Amino acid sequence: MPVFKNESNGTWYVMARYVNWKEERKEYKQFVYLNLLISGTPAGEC
Repeated sequence: MPVFKNESNGTWYVMARYVNWKEERKEYKQFVYLNLLISGTPAGEC
């Protein structure tokens, strides 16, 4: 799943598009922390 960076505020996010059971197009966006992407562990556990 691709990861994108919002250049205006520097946050990273994951975005996925899908079609639900009603055949409506939906978009899912989840903000993520950079150190979770690099190390694979949450911020407090490094």
